[in-house]
Amino acid sequence: MSLIRAATTLYFDSDRVWLVKELEALWRSNLEEPAANPESPLYAPKVAALARMCSIDVLLKPAFYEMARLPGFGLDKLEESEKFGCADMLRLIQIRECLSDMWVQVAAREDPAFVCPNLHGAPSNDGEGASTPFEQVDKKPVLGSITSASVASTCLLVTSRREAWARLVHDSGIFTRYRYDPLRGIAALINIEWTNAWCEDCKAKRKLDWHTMQRIIWEKIDEYFREDR
Repeated sequence: MSLIRAATTLYFDSDRVWLVKELEALWRSNLEEPAANPESPLYAPKVAALARMCSIDVLLKPAFYEMARLPGFGLDKLEESEKFGCADMLRLIQIRECLSDMWVQVAAREDPAFVCPNLHGAPSNDGEGASTPFEQVDKKPVLGSITSASVASTCLLVTSRREAWARLVHDSGIFTRYRYDPLRGIAALINIEWTNAWCEDCKAKRKLDWHTMQRIIWEKIDEYFREDR
């Protein structure tokens, strides 16, 4: 990162372009499948500070997301010359609050609007009438057709599902662990071995909905980097 600062200061434009591309490869601004249990990148504050100092806007979003996960935003890692201004501090606070709120919507409990597709009168597999915790955005169909096995055994009653959710999400520590990291939190939910409290079609549809929610969350962060904020 010091090389990028030097190349920027000395106007070594070709070197700067190459170095920035190398760093962008490590800090992608597009949403990729996140690992469920990565180590917190403690150098995110350094990347964010560099992005501000050298006007590398594409790095701000991934770096700020990772900073929001860190205690105290990781600001103790910065030199005095790298400190953020008031606008960026407010932006960090707002991003963290947004991430926490979205995680609560996803993981605090099973979405009460979710209906087993095998129940009589449930929304059809084309997604019509279904909803997600995020304003019913981007409804998608269940993978594959409903199987005879899943029709014969639909989901258990809501009380049983609620107990299973509490055990798998809360008692396991997942809910607390990903309080400020909903992208990896959702990846952890997808990887859970869900019990037979849910039928196979429900499990498949839930995973599709969660992938959609990851994209919605990632796009939501863009709102905090608009110039008119």
